[in-house]
Amino acid sequence: MSLDVDFQSNDEINSQEIKDFMNLLNIHEIGGVMNVPPLDELVIVDELTFGSLTVKIPSIENFALSKLLSNRPKDYNDLKSYPILDSCDIGKLRKLVDEYVKYTVFENNPNYNYLDDLLKERNLI
Repeated sequence: MSLDVDFQSNDEINSQEIKDFMNLLNIHEIGGVMNVPPLDELVIVDELTFGSLTVKIPSIENFALSKLLSNRPKDYNDLKSYPILDSCDIGKLRKLVDEYVKYTVFENNPNYNYLDDLLKERNLI
């Protein structure tokens, strides 16, 4: 759970008016937010369809990984404030972090990896 909606569309949204309105509603295009893991490598655990809208639910580990490897303070706050990590298989999540961090600018930044701090704070280790 987090307080925004991320989406991916087959068509590009060109209207600045629509983009501005979506931003006000806290709706973000996933391509501008999430880079790792790549969308085609996400493990999808559920799918909901509403007319022409399909909502794909990633595994909790993929969801947490996308927030861990983001540089947005909002994603850090989501991991800190909501029970996302509490629901993860921590061993699986650590393997995903090790696998995907090399594709980010964070790999060689020793100050970036805050997973252990969050796990301690949430009494998960």
